[in-house]
Amino acid sequence: MARMAAQLGIRVVYTKPYAPESKGKIERFNRVVDAFLAEVRLDRPTTLEAFNAAWDVWRTECYQTQPHRALPDAPHPEAAFRGDPEPLRFVDAATLTAAFQRVDHRHVDKTGCVSFRGQAYAVGVEWVGQRVTVDRGPRHGAVAGAPGGGRGAHRPPPGAPGPPGPHAGDAFAGAG
Repeated sequence: MARMAAQLGIRVVYTKPYAPESKGKIERFNRVVDAFLAEVRLDRPTTLEAFNAAWDVWRTECYQTQPHRALPDAPHPEAAFRGDPEPLRFVDAATLTAAFQRVDHRHVDKTGCVSFRGQAYAVGVEWVGQRVTVDRGPRHGAVAGAPGGGRGAHRPPPGAPGPPGPHAGDAFAGAG
């Protein structure tokens, strides 16, 4: 999670469990969501669009336009948002995809291979004994990080086992 947050510019904050003084805003928002869910059960929306429309109305009327003690300089969250000089920062799809890739670590064995998802992958004998970072993308393709964090052009030899599906034999790019 720390890697994903860092790539997206998100600061991770840890709080004590069951300590509302350290995370009271989230606890309050959770109560707002619980109240919405209790009310929306009565309407029983049949589509996601209907559910989202109900949430938009509820969020606007019952949360964004209501006074908050945590916002002394603004009458409500919507006013605080509109008065914030910091612009919204949007992340492009490639950065978002990269941030949510799962990372595993493997050691290269004496034959120059790593094991990943029950398969052995040829990485290269020059990396024997080194630790390899394996990025698992949304389609379970695999790319290993090169020494120094770079990406090389090393690929498993033809016929080497690969991840299941159409991405078999995706590139391995080193150890890290």
